[in-house]
Amino acid sequence: MKYLRNLSAKLNLPFGDVKRVNVYGLLGYSSWKWTAYLGNLTAHDTDNGVSYGMGADLFSDRVNGVNIEVVRYLDSSIGGESYTLDTASTGYIQRF
Repeated sequence: MKYLRNLSAKLNLPFGDVKRVNVYGLLGYSSWKWTAYLGNLTAHDTDNGVSYGMGADLFSDRVNGVNIEVVRYLDSSIGGESYTLDTASTGYIQRF
């Protein structure tokens, strides 16, 4: 992949008085370019479109938590073959 660019808006839905669980949705726009080489053959594609995803922030206390997120950045086709780029990630969060 040469590049993947994304700009997204995030809609949060916190739960509870202490806000230990935060569920959110993502909606955005992505553009990408990839190139593949096999010997003397080269294939490439550049495209753009809507990206979307969802995630959750889970806090064990008021400061420390983990983040879980899934995003579909692209859903396209080239030469009659479809492909997608999905990600799943986890992370550590510390409020201060």
